[in-house]
Amino acid sequence: MLNDKQKLTYDLIFLGVAKNCAEYLDYFFRAVRNISDDFRVKLIIGENGSDDNTLNKIRNSFLNVDFVDTTFIEQYPNRIFRLAKARQEVLDYLRKKNFQSRYICVIDFDDVLKKTLIEKNLKIMIHILEENKNKYFGISSQSRPYYYDILNFLDENNFNNNLKLMDNKSIFSYSERKKKIYNLQKNLSNLESFECTSSFNGMCLYFFDEFIKSNYFGLDLDGEIIPEHINLNKRLAKITKKKILVTNQAFVNMPLEHKPIFSFFHFLFSKLKKYFLISLKMK
Repeated sequence: MLNDKQKLTYDLIFLGVAKNCAEYLDYFFRAVRNISDDFRVKLIIGENGSDDNTLNKIRNSFLNVDFVDTTFIEQYPNRIFRLAKARQEVLDYLRKKNFQSRYICVIDFDDVLKKTLIEKNLKIMIHILEENKNKYFGISSQSRPYYYDILNFLDENNFNNNLKLMDNKSIFSYSERKKKIYNLQKNLSNLESFECTSSFNGMCLYFFDEFIKSNYFGLDLDGEIIPEHINLNKRLAKITKKKILVTNQAFVNMPLEHKPIFSFFHFLFSKLKKYFLISLKMK
């Protein structure tokens, strides 16, 4: 399929981090087996302390998969810091092994995979990326029913993701969350394909030789952690002078916890329900 790149070790490398996602891995691995009919595929998966069957499924998949131990990230209290460190560890492993590929696909292994047509998405994303290689360093999926990963979204106006707002669990944060998060999710969902500086919405495809030049882990001028995909994509945009495309031709499932809430009473109910479930687990 890629005759001009026969010297490459692989055509496609999947990168991801996994924790407690055993129920979705079988679906992903089946898709990889089908994809392997047309592509030389490699999987590199980081895993950190799952208490379900995730680790066993990774190790016993009978696929060309390399396991990266990322349990060290549990020492860090900040979730965004942990994610950035875990993804950076997987990227550093890729560099250390000196693998070569045409494409990199970064994918989440959680409930974004529900009803996601991974093989179809890949074919569409590869076609669009190849047709627009001078415009885009990568391509991101949309999600149904709403665009969900606002944390890692950055547009040409240098939109501030307001990490502190997303971390604010107070019920009094609703008005600002609706204005800066939920309405943005709705607006992005109503768009057709659009360009931006950074997006990660469950599934992204990159050219390998550009992707490998960037990093996931980075701090801002105040020493605060930068959301990992923003750090990666912003650096790629600077290096390549290109953008990332969010396409409405490839979709993943929107995780339920990311659903925008347009009513204060629904917001209040969701918070009370969450606190109740947490209290049950602590008993």
